[in-house]
Amino acid sequence: MTNTYNDIISGITILISSLQDEENERMPRITNELKGLVNEIKIIKSKSENIMKEMVTVEEKFKTFQKNIENAFSQITIKAEEVYIFIF
Repeated sequence: MTNTYNDIISGITILISSLQDEENERMPRITNELKGLVNEIKIIKSKSENIMKEMVTVEEKFKTFQKNIENAFSQITIKAEEVYIFIF
């Protein structure tokens, strides 16, 4: 996913260089806007990476919770069988 952001940033950077080389005097506003766009994409990329990390953490916690529930049900089943055997 971050490769997509890197590709976008790279493409815009190439466009900025091209504009700077050829028409920087006539198009400074476009160049500045594109630089701002690159900065915004970098911010989005960073936030996206943080969200992905958080999603992995949540997934790991969920799996641990799920295993704990499975273990609890297993213990309940074992105790229920022990009670059943004890009674009969």
